[in-house]
Formats: sequence, structure tokens, C-alpha cells
Amino acid sequence: MTSSDGAAIPTITLNDDRTIPVVGLGVGGLSDSEAERVVSVALEAGHRLIDTAA
Repeated sequence: MTSSDGAAIPTITLNDDRTIPVVGLGVGGLSDSEAERVVSVALEAGHRLIDTAA
């Protein structure tokens, strides 16, 4: 997986051979407007692991 600027985003391989990003973004403590803004920026940068648990 690579970010929008071409940098590699580290991943781990699960037992079923699927991969997930090592670094995620947690938004549980953010307001709705803050979460919307930072998730948008993170997705543009190539992040795909967004933790929305409160």
C-alpha cells in the first residue's frame, strides 16, 4: 500500500493472507466536524485504517 505521495504505508499480513495498515487513525474523541476534516485529510494521504470506536 502506498500513500498519495508514493510513500509506502507499512502493513501486516493476517492469518488469511489479507493485509491491514500498521498505523491507523483514531477519531473517538473528536467532534463530528473535526472527525470529518481529519478523516478526509487522512484518506487523501493514503490512510485506510480509521478507528471510530468511542
